[in-house]
Amino acid sequence: MGNEIDKPANKGKVGVITLPGDFNYGGKLQLRAVMSIYRGLGYDPEFLVLERKFRLIAHPKEIARRALHKPSPRSMSLEEAQPPARRAAFRRFSEGMRPHSYQSPREVDASSFVFFSVGSDQVWNPNYIFTENDGGNGVKRAYHLLTDPRELPDERDWYFLGFARRDQRVALAPSFGVSSLDRHQARLTSKGLSGFDSLSVREEAGARLIENLTGQHAEVICDPTLALSRGDWEMVSDDRVTPNGPYVLAYVLGQRTDESNEAIRIASKEGSLPVVRLSDQARPGEPDAGPAEFISLVEHASCVVTDSFHASVFAAIFERPLVIVRRQGKGQSGMFSRLESLIHMLGIESMVFDGTYDAPAHADYDGVAEAIARERKRFVGYLESVLESR
Repeated sequence: MGNEIDKPANKGKVGVITLPGDFNYGGKLQLRAVMSIYRGLGYDPEFLVLERKFRLIAHPKEIARRALHKPSPRSMSLEEAQPPARRAAFRRFSEGMRPHSYQSPREVDASSFVFFSVGSDQVWNPNYIFTENDGGNGVKRAYHLLTDPRELPDERDWYFLGFARRDQRVALAPSFGVSSLDRHQARLTSKGLSGFDSLSVREEAGARLIENLTGQHAEVICDPTLALSRGDWEMVSDDRVTPNGPYVLAYVLGQRTDESNEAIRIASKEGSLPVVRLSDQARPGEPDAGPAEFISLVEHASCVVTDSFHASVFAAIFERPLVIVRRQGKGQSGMFSRLESLIHMLGIESMVFDGTYDAPAHADYDGVAEAIARERKRFVGYLESVLESR
């Protein structure tokens, strides 16, 4: 779409709603893309955040920790858990995207916005937005209903734009991040989806969920990060933590498994190439990278080994050798649906790790630039058609 970040806005304010994810690379990168796209179309985007509420009754585990005088992870904010240099890197990247916070959806003055945009990221993942639903456990849900009676309704209204007029609601490539819903999740999700005249999602599994729940068709469009050009992202990239020589970038968000370890071992040529490990958890030994440094680490890697959607996106944008492994860990198995859609969309099936490493196959980007251009055109066409109907 060209470099549109600094174009003047004149069409009014757009409320952008996505997961907060202060130290999540993919979340910050897609937010940057969404805001850039809306600025390029002449709007003034504002990032809106629903603050988590303070529980009137402490969680039983928290009560036990206090009784045993053990430090609580709840007493340390996510920001405090990050090394200072990584916090600074994320702050640099977030300039111009500072959130406007609300305690409740009812605080938003919808009349001061032209429309509201929800997406991308996993904004419709029930395990994120329907807080503490515990996979349908009725006893635990009843406990959370007692302690926070407004929490589930507020989060549904927030992430499905229930506080806005129907004609103000735009779904811009949201993701479910799961391929199935339990009955409780399906009921809440179906009610939220009913408020949209048109729907788009980021993966085929999400489109199937919507059709099964509501009978509505949802357009499958690419993630907003693909809607910006390689040149746009090169302008954002920051190489201050990028090694000078060859290296393998291992960005594995799920559990480290025999499969991921084997993929890293093979890609690094039995350890002859140094391995730069990175995660959202700021583990010891990881570089102090913010999203801009993340882009550079992908852009210059000899190979990227990952189970991450956005690491795969940027490896494709920069045409870097890529090895995709399946994410492992509790509640993680369904997340591959997002990557599956990306793999088929771009035609990079050869990048999925099958226990062997064929270097030419994992670097074969024949036709991928054309596929990205096609998906970018579809993305822009969908958004413009939705906005024209407002």
